[in-house]
Amino acid sequence: MSEEMVNIAVFTNAAEAAIVRGKLAAAGIDAMVVMDDAGGMIPSLQLAAGVRLFVHKEDEEQARALLEEDWSDSEED
Repeated sequence: MSEEMVNIAVFTNAAEAAIVRGKLAAAGIDAMVVMDDAGGMIPSLQLAAGVRLFVHKEDEEQARALLEEDWSDSEED
């Protein structure tokens, strides 16, 4: 598996990113959440810088398709 990671989404908080990471994991896709909130001491930095979700380059297409599917389902509700 390639070591190259790509950013596929940016969230406003860690909880949203963790939920999506879990959905990707359930589909067999490894993902990594990256944020700079001073080690949790300044959570408001998540709003300013965002919480980024990364996957391996070879999983990008499948991960993006899963994210689009999830977001389109929530818009129909």
